[in-house]
Amino acid sequence: MNDCNNHGDCRQGVCECNEGYGGDDCSIWDHAIESGEMKSGHLATFSWHYYHIAVPSGSHGLDIDVQQTSSFGDIDVFVKKGSYPDNMDFTYSDTSTNSDLGIQVNNPAAGTWYIGLYGYWASDYEITVNVQSGCAVDCGEFGQCVGGSCQCFVPYTGSDCSIYDEPITSGQQYSNRVETSEWKYFHLDVQEGASMHIVLTQDSNSYDLDVYVAADRRPVNRNFDYMNASVSAVTDMRLDNLAHSTYEIGVYGYRGGAFVLEVTAFMPSEENACTSQCSMHGQCQGLDACACQDGFSGNNCETRTELMELGHVYSGYVATGLWNYWRVQYFSQSPLVITVTQTSEGDADLYVKQNDDPTRIRYQYSDLTLNQSYNVTIEHPADNEWHIGVFGWTSCQYEIKAEIVEECLCTQNSHGHCQEGSAQCLCEIGYAGEQCDIATRAISNGQVYSSQQVQPHAWNYYHFTSDSSVVSVTMTETNTSGELFLLVSLSGYPTGDNFEYYDITDSSFHEVHMIWEASERVSRTYFIAVLVSSASVATEALGYSITAYGTPF
Repeated sequence: MNDCNNHGDCRQGVCECNEGYGGDDCSIWDHAIESGEMKSGHLATFSWHYYHIAVPSGSHGLDIDVQQTSSFGDIDVFVKKGSYPDNMDFTYSDTSTNSDLGIQVNNPAAGTWYIGLYGYWASDYEITVNVQSGCAVDCGEFGQCVGGSCQCFVPYTGSDCSIYDEPITSGQQYSNRVETSEWKYFHLDVQEGASMHIVLTQDSNSYDLDVYVAADRRPVNRNFDYMNASVSAVTDMRLDNLAHSTYEIGVYGYRGGAFVLEVTAFMPSEENACTSQCSMHGQCQGLDACACQDGFSGNNCETRTELMELGHVYSGYVATGLWNYWRVQYFSQSPLVITVTQTSEGDADLYVKQNDDPTRIRYQYSDLTLNQSYNVTIEHPADNEWHIGVFGWTSCQYEIKAEIVEECLCTQNSHGHCQEGSAQCLCEIGYAGEQCDIATRAISNGQVYSSQQVQPHAWNYYHFTSDSSVVSVTMTETNTSGELFLLVSLSGYPTGDNFEYYDITDSSFHEVHMIWEASERVSRTYFIAVLVSSASVATEALGYSITAYGTPF
């Protein structure tokens, strides 16, 4: 055919092409390329150059990189196994106008792969092809590479054999240790309706080991079903009415150390005990059924169905990881204060949300301190229904009440005032908090304030004044990621329900932008808050840097 285009010899009517050419008539420019080899060339407009490479079995990747080295030009890349691709028949392609083109083929089949370079506009180029053999990741000391994937030594698992996940037997003790910031997992199959008792004992009070539990998945700091992150040397958790699942128990070393873990799964009929003591709102009947008092409902009598009476003191009990729910509604422009007083050992947290039950992520007000008595103040309750959640960080008995504050919240130490007929303390610029007694900091345009620290359950406040049409506020966590939140408001220092802009992403970098019409160039004060996420288990101050910038236009 075509006399082999002078690029080959005719043998019994078939072209045998010289090296560097292919096709039935040896008209196709086709060069072999080895893995890791770089080749260069020039491609004319509307012309093709092909390269081919043999991919062995067991390869887990084929990476193709093409660099256009001319100051002008446009090359397209097409890839296919077993035959030459063109711009209508291909398996993979990169037809962008970038000067750096790349194609990655995962787990390519064994055989000859062809790479076609098409000159949309003439260009010089460099091409590099890499065949990835063996395992895509280092299997480390707990596995070995077999057939392109890691085979892990028991009890390690994961693509790189880095995850410790040991099967355990109910009622047996397991001794182990975790280093700081390390996870180790243990899993146990549980029947429908069963309960599980988890006891983790540290061999020293200097450690801080946290326990996370999830069904059919490994828990992490922000994705779990149950959690106990107390600083106690003994973690004691009881989980009831579980689904039929494999439960993963994750032990995290906030400060690493040795421990003994014992997990016991049992059916409630084996034990005469009701969950969470029926929240002290009912009686345990039979073996595990709560008969609730009038005005309470739920399997554990955890929800009060009637509104709270102002000034009345109610009692309750929450087991570790469980909730009690209350509701209050009273039309008022005066602040509404919810107070919880713990009457036993343990730690309960307070969350409040408008018109819906709060969660540990979704709420408007909270107090997560370790104080025995604490409260939140709803400054403008109006005629809304406020849902109150008491969460058992560890098992705790408590009293709760709701009351309207008629007197001004300002004290002689306050830097603010109350308007006539209002109990709300209105703060001067430079001070924040319910009583305007928390000093805030002014931010200068473009200046970075480093070495900032915020305590767990606390808020840090700043203010920034600018007449720019574009303003950005940036906060970067120093040694954490997603542990801090950034809130910005134009109507006073942010609270749980007073902020217009926010960044609560699971990242160490947080930023908000505010853009105004250039014709509206007026001076505005931006009120800023930095706080620790409610999902954080930090027990010490977290560091960050913060800056605010207003453009000169």
